[in-house]
Amino acid sequence: MSEKLIQNDCVHAPKIARWLMKSLTVASHRHAIVGDFEEIYREIHRENGRLPANLWYWRQTLHSIPGFIHHTIYWSLLMFRNYLLIALRNLRKYKAYSFINIAGLALGIACCILILMVVVDELSFDRHHKNAANIYRVVTDFKVGNNEIPLAVTSFPIAPALKTDFPEVAESVRLVKWGNPTIKLADEQFTESNFWWADSGFFSVFSADVIAGDLQTALKNPFSVVLTRATAKKYFGKSDAVGQSLTLDNQHELTVTAVIENLPKNSHFQFDLLGSFASLETLAGDETLSIWHAFFQIYTYVLLQNGSDPATIAAKLPAFVDTHMHDEMAATFGRTYGLQLQPLTDIHLHSQRKSELPGGGDILYVYIFAAISLFILLIACINYMNLATARSAHRAKEIGMRKVLGAYRGQLVKQFLGESLLISLLALPVALLIAQLALPFFNDLSGKSLTLDISENFRLILLLSLGSIAVTGLLGGAFPAIVLSSFNPIRTLKTAGFSQSGKGGLRKLLVVFQFSVSIILIACTVLLYQQLQFLRNQKLGLNTEQVITVSANSEGAQSHTDALRNAFLQHTGVQSVASAVFLPGKGILNTPWMKPGSAAEERFEMTTLPVDYDFLAAMDISLTAGRNFSHEFATDTSEAVIINETATKTFGWLQPEDAIGEELEWHGTGTAQVCRVIGVVKDFNFQSLHNPIAPMLILPLERWPGPINFMVVKAQPTDIAPVLAHLESEWGNILPGVPFHYTFLDEDFANLYTNETKLGKIFLIFAALAIIIACLGLFGLGAFSAEQRTKEIGIRKTLGATVPNILVLLSRDFIFLVLVASVVATPLAWWTMNRWLDNFAYKIHIQPLTFVLVAVVALMIALLTVSFQAIKAALANPVKSLKYE
Repeated sequence: MSEKLIQNDCVHAPKIARWLMKSLTVASHRHAIVGDFEEIYREIHRENGRLPANLWYWRQTLHSIPGFIHHTIYWSLLMFRNYLLIALRNLRKYKAYSFINIAGLALGIACCILILMVVVDELSFDRHHKNAANIYRVVTDFKVGNNEIPLAVTSFPIAPALKTDFPEVAESVRLVKWGNPTIKLADEQFTESNFWWADSGFFSVFSADVIAGDLQTALKNPFSVVLTRATAKKYFGKSDAVGQSLTLDNQHELTVTAVIENLPKNSHFQFDLLGSFASLETLAGDETLSIWHAFFQIYTYVLLQNGSDPATIAAKLPAFVDTHMHDEMAATFGRTYGLQLQPLTDIHLHSQRKSELPGGGDILYVYIFAAISLFILLIACINYMNLATARSAHRAKEIGMRKVLGAYRGQLVKQFLGESLLISLLALPVALLIAQLALPFFNDLSGKSLTLDISENFRLILLLSLGSIAVTGLLGGAFPAIVLSSFNPIRTLKTAGFSQSGKGGLRKLLVVFQFSVSIILIACTVLLYQQLQFLRNQKLGLNTEQVITVSANSEGAQSHTDALRNAFLQHTGVQSVASAVFLPGKGILNTPWMKPGSAAEERFEMTTLPVDYDFLAAMDISLTAGRNFSHEFATDTSEAVIINETATKTFGWLQPEDAIGEELEWHGTGTAQVCRVIGVVKDFNFQSLHNPIAPMLILPLERWPGPINFMVVKAQPTDIAPVLAHLESEWGNILPGVPFHYTFLDEDFANLYTNETKLGKIFLIFAALAIIIACLGLFGLGAFSAEQRTKEIGIRKTLGATVPNILVLLSRDFIFLVLVASVVATPLAWWTMNRWLDNFAYKIHIQPLTFVLVAVVALMIALLTVSFQAIKAALANPVKSLKYE
């Protein structure tokens, strides 16, 4: 008998069925039910064998599933209804706390949505192209002596040669801007600054939404042009303009072969008109298009065959360069030359090459914005965490009763997480409303065209909304849920409260974190504005006030610069007029220079500036030695050159006077030209103050083979409006129908710091919002502290405490936390801004006083926030305070 019992004890139901049965039964009855089923199973197994017993057990298990589902759904809905009612009652009962939580979370979510929309937009650049993963840009690496020069451009012949030499290249295309052509339709003329030229295979590489025409053949023939929808409507009043004609520079007839949708904003290149590259054979000449070692102004792209390894192609590029151009480059320029492949999707955020297309981004700013959005959301979540745990005493009895009546800790955690998610859900529509109202201003600030239109961005808005709810609900509710569910029921019911001394330390730590983030943002904002002010006030070494720059690169203006100069000078408000190929902030040219007889490695890549004889006077650029260009010296047009002070040091002359009369070789046009130094100018900034002053050589315009791009008009320090009216009138008289475009040089310089200005405004706004959200939480904690110490305040007032005494009592802890936050934030802000300032050659020195002032501002804001509740508590009737329970 005993042997049978032992054998029976070794018999067990199927493991999977037994696990399933345990899962389907209620925890409180699980042991009894599973045990009874196990006994019956053993009995059947003893009498009929294993198979009938297994079949019986599985049948009972499967029969239990419908009941389990019904039970689970019924009780879940019942408990959900109960939790929802309690949560809504708490929201109504404690309106002030509910407002603080919802307002703080709404502001945090709104900020997060706006910033993350910018981050997503920045990361999406060029990813809309069908073949984006296989598209690469070919870029150039120069080395002249010890100078390394990374360029985003190549020369003309490289693209077709790559397709010929590399079977891995499915297609290669070039994109180039050739001046600012004038486009004429009937009696109207427009200067098109966004007119580009591309090879016929351009639309085989890049994706575009066609409205009319055939993109595969649209750029095949010379003087064909593709228009965007906006440009087609501008000229013809309709989108379907295929077959229509436009006149280029009053000389050539362009035929519209296709119309495409406006290019997406998240494209690293933008054009309004795209002409066929075959047209450049006429406009630039076959000889120009065949030069390997010059005219580095072409953006070259390749589409690789599917499965091709870009690393394999990159390894072959040195041999390609040696075959086609190495000897010619070395002999002509003394340059070491190389090509690299740059992924299309890396261009916008990861390319800092010279001659880069405008509008490029910076991955560093993407990281900064993402961090700001995360920190602001954390600040909002911390508000909820702190207020929920601080007010835990109000819910101690509720939690104790639930536990006594059989509630598990997991159920309580679900309840409090559910309340947190509910508050997040209520905050979401408020956040979306705030974001929608702020979006126009934010778009203007960031230079974006973002929209919260659900029909256009449904997936993005849905993901951001659900993500925000999940993060704020779960992150903000997790800690309070764990803390509140851990209450000892007997202790809480006995004391009608809960001792929070253990949790107060963490709350203080979270307040320190909130204000540390806020202080970092404020300090960075202040330092950023100090740097911008420094840049604006920095002496540049040339005059930018009352200087008008006129675009002169249209076909007609090139041949009428003398007539325009004479006409402009007729006005008494015009002091001087000059011409130049480049201006500060508007292009730059670097070419090789060397002393005659020097080795190739002693050549220097230097800024080269072709100007007329009046340029130095018009720009108030001072000479430190020698003289200016002069018509009295016939040889100036053929051999004179003026250098700056930095160039004298580069070539080894100790004093500016030592350079006068010395010879230099210029290798800028393919053949060496000997020049004689006739003057040395004081250093002046030709680029933004991100860059140090580079060695510069100034040539007469007569030595420059290309077009004149600008005229400079220096006006008298009087009313500028009559001068502008005169310039436009004379321009129209000499060049009828040609648009007159001008800017002010000081504004051009200011535009060099557009990104920094936008960053400063964004930092200012989000620093303010961070401090507002943090202060909302501080306000709530201050109110709770005052409420918790109501009886203590009553006793102190009865014993003679004054209002200032009570104010200090309730405020000192919070003030101490803000001081700690200042100490934590200062080194972090200092390190962050030092890294940012490394981008500038000319920068401020960070002063400790800045951080002291920021700390004082944060302290005053915190004091004002807490003082309201402290003063309210201090002025309360002590009799009522003593009766408070």
